Amino acid sequence: MIDIRRVFTQVETIHHEFGPRAATPLVRGAIAAVLTNPFAGRYEPDILPMMKLLDPVGLDMAHR
Repeated sequence: MIDIRRVFTQVETIHHEFGPRAATPLVRGAIAAVLTNPFAGRYEPDILPMMKLLDPVGLDMAHR
């Protein structure tokens, strides 16, 4: 099971950066998540099956 420990979001509104001023400001965002590692403290030869468990996390981040 993947457990989200922390989520970081950043949104910036750019009114003017180089060139002429835009009529509508540019809004740019980023998001990151800190997850628990179900394999911490042990060797796991194949972690690819865990990648499927990350699908809901990716969808959650996209919706945020």
